[in-house]
Amino acid sequence: MSAATKSYDHIKNDDVKKLFMQEKVILTRLNDIRNKIKDLRGERETARGEEMPKQQKELEAIDAKITKLRRSIDDLYQTVNVDADTQIARMKRRGIADNLRIIRMDIEPVERKFMALVEDLEVRQKKAEKLQKEVQALKVACGGKNAHNMGTQITSLQKKMAKETEKGNESLAKSIKKDIKALESDRVKAEAYHTKNTELKAMMVKINELSKTAEETSPELTTLRKKREDLEKQLDAIPSTDISEEERKDKDKKRDALRDDKAKIMKEIDQLYKEKDDIRMHSGKSRELEGKMKELFAERDDLEKQVSELNENIPREVVAISSDDLFDLVGPAGATVKQIEEDFGVSIDIRRQEGEAVIKGTACKDCAEAVNSILQAAKENRHEKHMEIDKDVGGEFIGSGGSQIQLLQTQSGCNINFSRETGQIVIVGSEENIEKAVALINDFKSSAYRVELKFGDAAVPFLRGNLMRKWQEQFGCRLIRVDPALKTIVIIGQEENVKKAEKEVGSFAAGAGSAAVINIPSTVPHFKIIGTRGERVRSIEAETECILDVNPKMVKIAGTPENIERAKKLLNTLIAENIQEEMKLPYKPKMHNFLMRRRPVKTEEQHADPNANGAEDSPATEKKEVRAVCLLEQVRVKYNCDRVQADRDAGQIFIRGPKDTIKKCAKELRDAMDFVGMEKEVLELDNATVRYLCLNLNPPGTRGMKTRLDSIRELDGIEEISADFRGESKRVEIIGSKESIAPAKEKLLAMAEEVEKRTGFMEIEAGKIGFLLGTGGRNVRKIEEDFGVMFHIPRTNRDDPRTDVVKISIIAPDEESLADAKDEAQKTINTKY
Repeated sequence: MSAATKSYDHIKNDDVKKLFMQEKVILTRLNDIRNKIKDLRGERETARGEEMPKQQKELEAIDAKITKLRRSIDDLYQTVNVDADTQIARMKRRGIADNLRIIRMDIEPVERKFMALVEDLEVRQKKAEKLQKEVQALKVACGGKNAHNMGTQITSLQKKMAKETEKGNESLAKSIKKDIKALESDRVKAEAYHTKNTELKAMMVKINELSKTAEETSPELTTLRKKREDLEKQLDAIPSTDISEEERKDKDKKRDALRDDKAKIMKEIDQLYKEKDDIRMHSGKSRELEGKMKELFAERDDLEKQVSELNENIPREVVAISSDDLFDLVGPAGATVKQIEEDFGVSIDIRRQEGEAVIKGTACKDCAEAVNSILQAAKENRHEKHMEIDKDVGGEFIGSGGSQIQLLQTQSGCNINFSRETGQIVIVGSEENIEKAVALINDFKSSAYRVELKFGDAAVPFLRGNLMRKWQEQFGCRLIRVDPALKTIVIIGQEENVKKAEKEVGSFAAGAGSAAVINIPSTVPHFKIIGTRGERVRSIEAETECILDVNPKMVKIAGTPENIERAKKLLNTLIAENIQEEMKLPYKPKMHNFLMRRRPVKTEEQHADPNANGAEDSPATEKKEVRAVCLLEQVRVKYNCDRVQADRDAGQIFIRGPKDTIKKCAKELRDAMDFVGMEKEVLELDNATVRYLCLNLNPPGTRGMKTRLDSIRELDGIEEISADFRGESKRVEIIGSKESIAPAKEKLLAMAEEVEKRTGFMEIEAGKIGFLLGTGGRNVRKIEEDFGVMFHIPRTNRDDPRTDVVKISIIAPDEESLADAKDEAQKTINTKY
């Protein structure tokens, strides 16, 4: 209970009671003020929404001032920016310099590799020349003899010398020995020749490999060097855009002055934005409401200050309480805390979140001691018991807004906590009170007898919520609930009622597994069987007492055999009445917009005259309602077809409906696309004019398209008007009745003439068109939006960026807008991007 609604009759001290009453008056007023502030906030938001259109003109005027100031900033920048030609030269030099830097980075590793190869090749070639001379000298010294053959000869001579020595022919042995020494000397030379020659061959192989690698590297290096030379020539050909030191200092001074001027302008712009905010937030009625709210805010703050001052004069004590102590202090329905307040003549404010009880009054200290004693005694006498009930009946156990569980707590004097997730009950209190609570909960459980039935997959579609509710009312059970995932039905209630329901529900679930099936032909849309919001299915179920499960291919029927037969007859009749056929009608892609364009259609409803004596004889009154639908929808409704839909990719119209109507539907569509009985007029107009007439007038994000040509299309007798966007000239084609062509043509030519009067031109170098367009056309779109003009930039003569000139058309609402748009376009071109 809040202090504003609390009674203080039990307070005995008159001075303290007076303070409490003052606090009550202040808090009552404070609550009233807070509610008023809340209401005024709502009124203020409503007022702002209503005043927005009125504020729009003021806001637009301020926006115009802001735009003008922003243009003046652009003009300031223009005074220190170089001209466009210098900017182009600077950009080109920067681009070439970047490319040159990349080429030099690419050349460096290739040159390093090539020079290392050449250096290594020169060193190896010098070694090879020296080695070749040594090999030649050794070849001459050994006479080109083979070392292996010499070894064989030496072995043969050694054997011969040994034989001659044995024979005692010393002179011949000495001669052979001399020959052996000569051969050994030649063999050493031959071996040295062989070693050096092998080394020479290996070196020549390596030299050949290095030469091949150098030959492969040389063309790459030559190409890179050629690119570098070309870029250096291009860079030299473009004049330098560097400026002198004096010019730079002068430009810096101008820039400093520009910053100061810009700061002043930005200050003005900020002030204008504040004015806009002030208009939005504090205009008219909303300003008046804002003033009232400020007065209430001041009064609220003053009252809060008074409450704070009063509380300082009222004695108080704070007692810490835990969540377990809360029930012991409050008691059932607050009985305990009320009794303590009356006994001690105090006011107790329990703050659950802070975990404390604030005791205010002269006897607050005695009361605090008593509260602590009560909590301590309750803690010593506190017992706990756990019970469990079926969690499916947790909602009934708690009751609406917790009413049932609060009643149990009041009746038992215990604190009872229940978990919906587990069905667990925790009872806290004295032993005597816990026994009362257990008895009360057991009484509840006796009316919560539970049965769980299993069923098969086939019964799932039939066991719906409305059927469960019907059985629940029929058998007087607490709960009958189906769980499709577990394939179970839970029944809870009085045991007698539950057993009756178990028999009926179990019988139905078992019979649903053998449900009758009626196939739906592919020519019958299944929603024709279901009906609007399922009305046909519900009607059959109510009439036959069966349950139907309808899907696109079949209908399943569950019920008694007699009822199933009745349902079959009704379904077969319904299917026969809704057999559909399909037809495909080809059409040209250019006709798609004609088919899908929304046209106004008048619908008529008849109402009986209330003054007439009889409904049959009374004259009818007509109520005409105009709505816009496409031609396909008009024909679908006219012939009661199920589907008339155009597929642009396939180039076909799909028609589905009764056999006798789809042919009429197709004929009408064919005649409409062939413009049977219509006249045709073709006019050649300027490209920019037609583009202007074909612009979408709807705001961005708005569905559909609205153009200036729609005013001609809406003339009586005009069937279609279209534009051919090929080439610089565009053909506009008008199709309609013979009588309507002439006025439509006259109106179109008048519109074209008006556009030509409001068309201006400007010539721009082709190389600077990109500056005007900006990224993704951003710059030109901004100019179009700011000045309400349209630019037409031809796509020809843009190849040469320095010589060709492009003639641009600008269509404007007046001369002033045209001049402003031209100036802005020129500034945009001259500004650096």
